Amino acid sequence: MHRLCITLSVLLLSLSLSWATEIRADTPSSTNSGAVKSTAAPMLLLPVPATAITPYHALQQHCAPDSESPTIPQVLRQQNSLPWQTVQRMPNQGFSRDTCWLRLTLKNTTETTANWLLQVDNSLLSEIDLFVFNGTDALPLDQQRAGLSVPFSERQLAYHAPVFPVTIPAQETRTLLIRANGTYSLQIPLTLVPADQFSERSHAAIMVQGLFIGGMVIMLLYNLFLYISIREPAYLFYVFWTLVITLFQVILHGFAQRYLWPEWLLMNQYGMAIILPLIIFLSSRFTLHFLSLANR
Repeated sequence: MHRLCITLSVLLLSLSLSWATEIRADTPSSTNSGAVKSTAAPMLLLPVPATAITPYHALQQHCAPDSESPTIPQVLRQQNSLPWQTVQRMPNQGFSRDTCWLRLTLKNTTETTANWLLQVDNSLLSEIDLFVFNGTDALPLDQQRAGLSVPFSERQLAYHAPVFPVTIPAQETRTLLIRANGTYSLQIPLTLVPADQFSERSHAAIMVQGLFIGGMVIMLLYNLFLYISIREPAYLFYVFWTLVITLFQVILHGFAQRYLWPEWLLMNQYGMAIILPLIIFLSSRFTLHFLSLANR
């Protein structure tokens, strides 16, 4: 019975791993026939009353290999000369070494200052920079940085995923330029959230992840107790496998960069590359010992 429970838990963990990485397998948007070349920047009117939105219908992008991508000073000086493309869904270049520039123009139609947060729900981007323009100045009003190659202390908002505060005065327009690249899948899921609604939205997501991590820690301690009691090697491999699966989830969702090694840039960049081989190795070793394949 106990072996059956272990087997079922392994299957459930494998399903959770597949679910967690499902977003990484989307078809790259570079192959999307819906992308349309555009020179004029579309404008997004912020909703009244304020509510969270995904701004893809007003988003423009320009992606190119690192060797061909324009530098930051070039884009800031000549942003209107780039061959922008209008996209209708989440920017997704797949596993690519490209650098992507995104442009989004926001209009505050109210008589009060609008405080919003731009959330990028991908914690595995190496670099993601935000430049805010008022539409007329050549120099940005604000510049913010996030990503695995940036110390966590440099973020303006302490959150496990990149989040950028954006303030737009009454009846004014702001143009956002976003630069992103990454070692892993280059996906840029964007959500604009009113600042006063962000805490409620983020608490629900953090609670779900906390329940998952807490359940994994309980399984780890239980099987560690079994190994100490009966000295069966299979349980020790299962303990280490549970540990690396938990670390995988923690790294995937950005909690490792926030809580475990916020200033350790080398681990931020290569932590996932270390964890993935360990998942395969430990699961195979656990299977060999659990099924006693060496004795058959």
